Amino acid sequence: MELGKFTSDDFEVEVVYGAPEDAAFVTLRYVPIEKARELYRKATKLDYNPSTHQPASKTDEDKFARLWGEWAVVSWRGFEMDGQEYPFTPEHRDALMSGHRKFKAFVMQMADDIQALTQAEREKIRGN
Repeated sequence: MELGKFTSDDFEVEVVYGAPEDAAFVTLRYVPIEKARELYRKATKLDYNPSTHQPASKTDEDKFARLWGEWAVVSWRGFEMDGQEYPFTPEHRDALMSGHRKFKAFVMQMADDIQALTQAEREKIRGN
């Protein structure tokens, strides 16, 4: 297994989202640990806790999900809303990452799971 590609910013895999009869296809980019830490830092701010007189960090979970989606979700196809195609746009991506917890959980788990992404890549290669 070539490990070098997993640390690069261009390791992308199209994965199946949803049930086979109603599937969409989402192209995800792997989120290495360094990038995950960077996204977490960007979504976290340092506040002052007046009751303890100590600094306290607070993570904005919605911002973290949006940042994760910006990095990890490259594109998609097969989503519909009200019978119409729901095309990939940054606004639609942000809406799904903040408003649909199953999609958010799927993206956050898959983009962080190198084994699942490599398996998806192998299946795609076998299918071609």
